[in-house]
Amino acid sequence: MASAKEILVALDPEIKLNLYPFRLTANNATEIFEPYDFIVDATDNFDSKFLIDTACHNTAKPYSHAGIREFRGQTMTVHPGATACYHCLFHEEGAPTAAIPKGPLGAVPGIIGSIQATEAIKNILSIGTPLTNTLLTCDTLTMKIRTIKVQRDSFCPTCGTQ
Repeated sequence: MASAKEILVALDPEIKLNLYPFRLTANNATEIFEPYDFIVDATDNFDSKFLIDTACHNTAKPYSHAGIREFRGQTMTVHPGATACYHCLFHEEGAPTAAIPKGPLGAVPGIIGSIQATEAIKNILSIGTPLTNTLLTCDTLTMKIRTIKVQRDSFCPTCGTQ
């Protein structure tokens, strides 16, 4: 992590990077997220994704969720309290925590990450139509990209109203 920072600072001395050389937890997530306007979830496990969902709701921070596996990826943008959240779509009790990870084709994180970066820029500049209440999926084997409308779950343990 420190060597990556050295390289980036050498390329652009004006860059500001905050390194967090420890694991994100329920005890530190709120404090870590507080100074930021938008959170990008680029994690690789269900526990972290649910943690980010909860922390973003607790801090009212919009965020971009993404998930990738093998040749497929998905992403959506969440505005806490206003749109469907990660937990509305994916329920913890159904998360396959013991599943064997399958690495993605190298291009898939780049495709999905570029979409997430675009969502962050759109949010910060208040332009365009965000992927809120919309799950974008990408299958690189067929090169099909589709959007699926989703809605808040009133019984969601994170953002539900009941």
